Amino acid sequence: MSTTLPEIRALNRRMEAAVADTDVEAIGALYREDAIIQPPASDYVQGREAIKAVWARIFDAGLRGAVYETHSVLGTDLVVETGQGSLDFKSPDGESPKYRINYIVVHERQPDGSWQIVRDIWNEAPAE
Repeated sequence: MSTTLPEIRALNRRMEAAVADTDVEAIGALYREDAIIQPPASDYVQGREAIKAVWARIFDAGLRGAVYETHSVLGTDLVVETGQGSLDFKSPDGESPKYRINYIVVHERQPDGSWQIVRDIWNEAPAE
């Protein structure tokens, strides 16, 4: 097992907690200042402030939970993570749709040893 795998999984637990708390600031802190994300059916978005705005809109759409399952990581200081997960929404009418996703995230180890996301792309996966 890669020595970075437990670290990346720990980052995913932080992301899950931030989503559950709808904490845009905590999510923003996980991304490098010049990070790029590519949400589904969207152009890419660059920069921490713009990324936080995207996550705020996702929360406004009802996102209330996320689970990320890392399948693999490649690298040591610049790591490519692939995985699958689920996003749980709560709509105003009480519906609770859940979406399966596939994702690829690139993490970079910072000089202080911490990790930040530099690239993040996710897409809806087929229903099981």
